[in-house]
Amino acid sequence: MGNIRGDKLQSVIRYLLAKCPRRALNTTQLVKLLFLIDYEYYQTFGTTITNVPYVSYNYGPYAEGIVAESKRMKDVSVRYCFYPSFTGRAYSLRENSPSVVNLDATETGVVDSILEHYGEATAKELARITHDDEFLQQFEHGSVIDFTLLDADPLDDERLQDAIMADEELYQSVRKAERQLSTRS
Repeated sequence: MGNIRGDKLQSVIRYLLAKCPRRALNTTQLVKLLFLIDYEYYQTFGTTITNVPYVSYNYGPYAEGIVAESKRMKDVSVRYCFYPSFTGRAYSLRENSPSVVNLDATETGVVDSILEHYGEATAKELARITHDDEFLQQFEHGSVIDFTLLDADPLDDERLQDAIMADEELYQSVRKAERQLSTRS
């Protein structure tokens, strides 16, 4: 990934905070929702909206760039909260914030879809969802999450090839599927 698209990141944060059913999001919720947005967008369009580099950690993806950009935004309020279930930063839009959002219809559509599915989720639930994701399991703690691996053909994976070769029945099923595909072409 290249440089973070600051204008897009700010627009997604602004749109997310304006549309989220919760009044404020904590750091975990903000980062995980943004990750899910970029993840979904990449799977559909082959690129992310924000170009944020996410790093794999114990509780799923994290991106310091999101936190830093949020703090720079004058229309985002960042306050430290002490609740029985949560202690930490909470992000919300300031009252009468300008609604400058530089997102096209496909980008807002993906954000809306993620909010529809995960907008009410707690930080703990979002951490579990992202941590348990099969794609994310391949990344070691502290490594950058490479979305381009979503493009890879799983049959190009040597470990998978070895597993297929070791299982005669599975090997025959794969060969049969390959023959069926080649006759259709």
